[in-house]
Amino acid sequence: MTTDIRTAEVAKLAKTELRRKFPGVKFSVRSKIYSGGSSITVEWDDGPGEKQVEDCIGHFHGAEFDGMQDLKIYNGQPYANDFIFCNRHISDTHYRAEGQRLIDLYGLPVTVDDLDRSVEVIWDKFRHWTLRQVAWQQLKDRELAS
Repeated sequence: MTTDIRTAEVAKLAKTELRRKFPGVKFSVRSKIYSGGSSITVEWDDGPGEKQVEDCIGHFHGAEFDGMQDLKIYNGQPYANDFIFCNRHISDTHYRAEGQRLIDLYGLPVTVDDLDRSVEVIWDKFRHWTLRQVAWQQLKDRELAS
């Protein structure tokens, strides 16, 4: 395995690609080097879904994780970083709007102020989930206005 491109440089490449693909969205791109390798963490508020961002910069992964062997495997890419982690923060405004949509759609006996209340008695499928968690399931890959 050759690692021609340092982690900090890969982070810059990823940020450039994100700016080009998602103009107007502010991304935080941080690199971290540790004893077993390195990684890049990308965070942003609302905007594109995690899958959209992963599709944009996922090719910058320098390794993959094989869960069957519990082993990191280098994928032949020239990137020093092992992984890129994408974390979108969804604003309370979007959680409340989606919570209200779910309340209206399913006739739930809760209010949007109950986002953190368990809905287990309402939906057997989401046993022990809060309304916020169910809303997150609906919003995670949806593009959201900032």
